[in-house]
Amino acid sequence: MSTEQAVRPPAVAGSFYPAEPAALRTLVDDQLAAADERAAARGPAWPEAVTTGDHLGAVIVPHAGLVYSGPVAAAAYALLRRQPRQPRTVVLIGPAHRERVRSMAVSGADRFRTPLGDVPAARALREMVAGDPDVAVDDGPHRHEHALEVQLPFLQRVLRDSSWQALALVVGGASPEATARVLRAVWDPPDTLVVVSTDLSHYLPRPEAVRRDRATLAAAVALESDDLTGADACGVRPLRATLELCRQRVLQPVLLEQATSADTGGPPDRVVGYASLAVTTAPPTPAPFDAAAAAAVLDAVAARLHRRLGVPYEHRHDTTAHPRLAQPAATFVTLRHADGSLAGCVGTIPPPDDAVGDTERRRRRGRRADPSPASLIDNALHNAEAAAFSDPRLPALTAGDLRGLRISVSVVGSLQPLRPVRSPEELAEQLVPPLDGVWLSSGRARGTFLPAVWDQFDRPITFCRALWDKAGLASTPDGFVDAWRYRTTSVEP
Repeated sequence: MSTEQAVRPPAVAGSFYPAEPAALRTLVDDQLAAADERAAARGPAWPEAVTTGDHLGAVIVPHAGLVYSGPVAAAAYALLRRQPRQPRTVVLIGPAHRERVRSMAVSGADRFRTPLGDVPAARALREMVAGDPDVAVDDGPHRHEHALEVQLPFLQRVLRDSSWQALALVVGGASPEATARVLRAVWDPPDTLVVVSTDLSHYLPRPEAVRRDRATLAAAVALESDDLTGADACGVRPLRATLELCRQRVLQPVLLEQATSADTGGPPDRVVGYASLAVTTAPPTPAPFDAAAAAAVLDAVAARLHRRLGVPYEHRHDTTAHPRLAQPAATFVTLRHADGSLAGCVGTIPPPDDAVGDTERRRRRGRRADPSPASLIDNALHNAEAAAFSDPRLPALTAGDLRGLRISVSVVGSLQPLRPVRSPEELAEQLVPPLDGVWLSSGRARGTFLPAVWDQFDRPITFCRALWDKAGLASTPDGFVDAWRYRTTSVEP
């Protein structure tokens, strides 16, 4: 591109989106407002708290004409607009639709133009990636490409600081490994946001497309992308590269919305699948215990239960020798008989305030329970007694049950909100088995499954249906169910 041609002009204004600035602003703003309304209808947990940090690392968004895919893309951009810290650089990456690209091509334009104005290019990043052997500076594949261009009007409307810059990359034959290498070099959140542009399945009947896209999204959320192909997503190479970096950086895609072109006016017999995801920090896993601290916790629980039942017990460990046990923590205590059957399980769920554990729920129903202590060891001892003597599902423990009793203590990490759901199927799409514990709350209906419960089920959907029943949501609730996930570290003999 010569100096006179340093502006990349809009290629699909007037076809993929309005060419008249006022009409384009109205369309984008209306789609963002509608996304905000849908998010608000899902409850207060969504979407302001969808990130555990103060920024998004990336968004994965569709790229059809805005009347078709815009409402889905708007869910991600509306979330970006609410982030307190916004990016200074946006890396746009997507497939090459118009020209064959051997590996990857970065645009040499100095500015990217839409009817809403110009976006300056991130020249320093461009020079850096141009040194990669799999990247060529080539404006040919960008000249008529729509996948990146249709993202610009959203970004121009949601990013408050007008000084942000863009890097535009299209991916052709590059391997996911090579693409991940280039992304790794430029992805520096929170200053950099990666926008991955991809549609999902193409030209299938709507029911078949929805099923296929759900499988694709389940794989993406689980960071299991190796089997995804171009039939699953047209931007599969940048998608797989992004998911690989999520694995490396302990980031987690969260599904925001899913739809097809039939949902926005297209014919139902040949649809294109759309989804938007936010890439955010994964739920933190509590640090593992060292052997001495683990032994002290289990010993303290065993001693407490023996003392309650008047059975002698030889105390072997001093819990005060382990500072971690004095730190605040939420725990679950699970007791099993010698034959493996459940003897009791009670725990505490950390904030948000309306996500309470079993012991707290019983207290609110008027049953006797002490306030949950703050330290890890006190919380575990409190929940151990509740599991042994107050689990309403099971008879209280007896002295004879102590022989062969198996004790496990799970420390619960902080909660990460999921997209509120209306069915077990919607819940299953967002989980990462066997790592995620789940907490559900809808009015008085509440319930949780620890990550260890995954071992009892063959598929995510059976796990979610069982939790749905446990929480008292067997009939479809009126409205959305708030959902959170969490990770645990367990201590067992």
